[in-house]
Amino acid sequence: MHGATATANKANQGSVGQYSNIPSTFIAQPSLIQQVQPIALGSWTSGSSLTFSYSASPLNGDFLALCGSGLAYSGNTYSIQSITQTGATWQKAVLASTTYSSGYYYITSEIWYAMNVQNAGTSVTVYYSGIPASAFVEGLEYSRMYTVNVLDQIASNSGGSTGPCDSGTTSLTVLPYELFLASLTIYGGGFYELPTNGFSSFGWRESAAALSEEVCVKTVGSISSANTSDSVFSQSVWVGTIATFIGYAPIN
Repeated sequence: MHGATATANKANQGSVGQYSNIPSTFIAQPSLIQQVQPIALGSWTSGSSLTFSYSASPLNGDFLALCGSGLAYSGNTYSIQSITQTGATWQKAVLASTTYSSGYYYITSEIWYAMNVQNAGTSVTVYYSGIPASAFVEGLEYSRMYTVNVLDQIASNSGGSTGPCDSGTTSLTVLPYELFLASLTIYGGGFYELPTNGFSSFGWRESAAALSEEVCVKTVGSISSANTSDSVFSQSVWVGTIATFIGYAPIN
């Protein structure tokens, strides 16, 4: 098993110390983290971008997340470069990549997010740094999430011809009430949809180019590290990413 290189954009998150400066009256909310609408799916068809739509306009103040996977050939590399949506500012949480067959196949897994959306539209356009051979994205909406400094921990992992596909393991979370989101990507196989460590699977899908992705999620109420994996079949190479996002504590 080989660890993938993870990159992140936490420059706009502020320091960890800022979390303790938020008053308890602001942290307390009437309920736990909740998924607001069904997962939204997007698939690349041509060019250097794709557009997908949420089924309903996201609610003001809510948190949006996007998991992405991609495949490129012949030594080409690419990743998501930017995401645009009315009323939402998207940032990258984590990106990891790996190669197979002396670099001929290049696959990616990444997670992006937008916090505290306001009057957000349903349409989302994802722009790539190059032209992929295949790519998926999945969009999610959650309520009861921090509206500032929401990104906490990230990790990634990758491996070759043996599974399972593993997300990597994060450091301990800063606060107890968090959303754990994992994006698992493989080339040349599929998933059994049985993620470990209490995660739930949204299912997996496969492109004609044999790229497969599974999105897994978990909400927690105690400080912990985040990790999940899922058994796979017939894969050639895999890469996984995971990010944790801070939610509000419930009112006792």
